[in-house]
Amino acid sequence: MEKFCDSDLYISIFIVGIVLTAFAAVALFINLPHTKGTRWELYEASDKAAVYYDTRSIRPLSSNRKLVRIKVVYTPDGVRDNVAKMGETYAGIKETRKLYEVNCKERKVSLQGTASNAEIEIPTIQVRGEDLFKSICD
Repeated sequence: MEKFCDSDLYISIFIVGIVLTAFAAVALFINLPHTKGTRWELYEASDKAAVYYDTRSIRPLSSNRKLVRIKVVYTPDGVRDNVAKMGETYAGIKETRKLYEVNCKERKVSLQGTASNAEIEIPTIQVRGEDLFKSICD
């Protein structure tokens, strides 16, 4: 029978500790509030694009004003439209993300900023405020 040495015991304890730590980290991450539910909620769609708002990005600025991130995912027709209107540089843009301020009391929506991987002008799509107000304010 082989003798079990102290260094083997320490290595075994170390490996078990790493495995338990990894399991605990995964369990903690899975139970965090930001991982539950749908993040991007569809509120508008057409033959050109689907428009989503980020349920986790809604931030109150005041009792009547909120910031919300909007994601526009272009359909193949929408991408072709962007290319036709603005040039081949836009062929690779399949989605855009924008930050809007929603004024619930006055029923106004204003663009605050954009995000894109490309250093070009972001294609614009009209955000229909009423649909957004129903989702964010009401």
